[in-house]
Formats: sequence, structure tokens, C-alpha cells
Amino acid sequence: MSKSKAAKVNLEPKQRIIENLREKFQKSSLALLTDYRGNEKGLTVQEINELRKSFKQKAGELKVVKNTLIRRTLEELEISGLDSQLYNPTALIFSYGDPVGIAKILVDFARKKKTATSAEGIPIIKAGYLEGKILTPAQVRELAMLPGKQEMLAKLVSTIAAPISSFLRVLTEPMAKLVRILPQIKTE
Repeated sequence: MSKSKAAKVNLEPKQRIIENLREKFQKSSLALLTDYRGNEKGLTVQEINELRKSFKQKAGELKVVKNTLIRRTLEELEISGLDSQLYNPTALIFSYGDPVGIAKILVDFARKKKTATSAEGIPIIKAGYLEGKILTPAQVRELAMLPGKQEMLAKLVSTIAAPISSFLRVLTEPMAKLVRILPQIKTE
């Protein structure tokens, strides 16, 4: 096999990964860059699989990818500002639904895994990318504190339903009073 043919064969799997990552970035509402090792032992395979399962339940996904492939994907998508975060092993987390839910899972999980060198826990949040904007780790943690989509919808429904239920009580109260008074009139 010639040298150029061997080089092409080696590039094909990498090109597929970059293409896959590009689609994930375009499809997702939120992308998070994390360091799943930190300065210590890091996450176990079991913990990473637990995180993957939690993200999947909330329409999310965790991918461990080489930094060079992430960098090439970001270049192709013309996303700047995340290059400086591509150090140490990187796990990408994508949210295809409610970005708040995914951020909450990550922050809560990391909070349980605090270490001597990482007060925020592991995985360490490096950065986020939300609808064209770069997020700092602090902004990702703030995002996690917001109410999720389901909570917001529940609040909206209760806000809309409150005046209607009050109006119905006002309409039905005269009948209810009559029903309560009739037995008293009958006994007199």
C-alpha cells in the first residue's frame, strides 16, 4: 500500500468523527466541554456510563473525543473561543432538548464528586456553547439553577388556570349556598 493511500485510510475514520461532531453541534441546543479526569483519578467507567444514562434520559449525550478532532470541528463550524479549553481529556456533552436539565445533571453529579483539587467536583466544567454564545463554567452553573422546561410549563399552566378556577368558584358558590340552605329551610 502506498504512503498516500495509507494516509487517506487513516483520515477517513477521523473525518467521519468530525462530520458526526459537526452534526451534533448543529443539532444541539447546548454543548458542554468537561474534563472528566481532573488532577486526580477522575471518573470511573461506571460513573461515565451512569452519566451517559442520565443524559440520555433528558435527550442528551456524552462523548469522549480527542481535542484535535474537537478543534477541527470547531474550525469547520467557525466557532471561536473554545480552543483555549481543549486541554486534558475532554468529554463533550450535548443537549438536544432542555439545556437546563442537562446542566443540572452535570452540576449535581460534579457536586457529589468534589475532590481536594477541584472544589466544583468532577467532571470539571471547562466551558459551554449555548445558541451561539460561549458560556463560562460559572454561567453553566447558573444555567443549572434555573427552573427546567417542565417546571416552567407547570408554572405557566397554573398561572393561566388560577383565574379560570377562581371564576368557576364565583359562579358555583351561589348554587352551593342554596344547597346548604335548603336542608335548613326544610327542617324549619
